[in-house]
Amino acid sequence: MKEYIAKNVHNSVFSDLSQAVGCICRGTDFFDAPKLGIAKQPTPEQMIFKVREFMEKNHLSKVYCATEDARIYQCFCRVFGDSLIPNMQKKYDGNDGKFLADVNKERNIDVYAINKQYFLSLYLVTRCHSFVGGNVSGTNAVLMMDNNFKDYFVFQIGVVSSVDVELYKSEHLFEF
Repeated sequence: MKEYIAKNVHNSVFSDLSQAVGCICRGTDFFDAPKLGIAKQPTPEQMIFKVREFMEKNHLSKVYCATEDARIYQCFCRVFGDSLIPNMQKKYDGNDGKFLADVNKERNIDVYAINKQYFLSLYLVTRCHSFVGGNVSGTNAVLMMDNNFKDYFVFQIGVVSSVDVELYKSEHLFEF
C-alpha cells in the first residue's frame, strides 16, 4: 500500500494540497440503499455550502472531494470547476438500491484495486489544510491518521428516517 500511495502521490496535481479543503462525501450505499437508523449524510448541497464556507474562512483556493459517487462528484465539478483537484478513484452512478459491495461482486470488480484507490483518496484528504466530512468510517479514519488539518467539521445531523429515504430516492438530491 505504501508503494501504491508513493507512486500515485508524486503526480503534480497532488503536490500541494495545503491550499485545499478536503472532504469525504459518501453517496452510493447511503443514498441508494439507505437503512433506517444509520447516520444521516449531508446532501451534496449541504456539503458544498460547508466547503465554500471553509474556503472563505481559511482563504483556500482548492477542493479535494473523496467520493465514490459519480453524481456527487459531478455536483462538485459543476460548482468548483478548475478549483476541484481531480479524484481518480472509481465512481459509481448509483447502484440501483443495492449495497456497493454487492454491485462490485455482480460486476466482477477487483475489490482490492478499489480499496487501494479508496485508501489513496483518504490519504490525499489528510494532506489538505482543512477537512469537512459526513459521519462515516472514512471520516473517522482521516481524523485518526497523521493529517495536516488546521480546521475541520463533521456533520452530525441525526439518523436516517423514512422521510430521508424518500428524499434520497429523488434525483433532485443532485440538482441544485
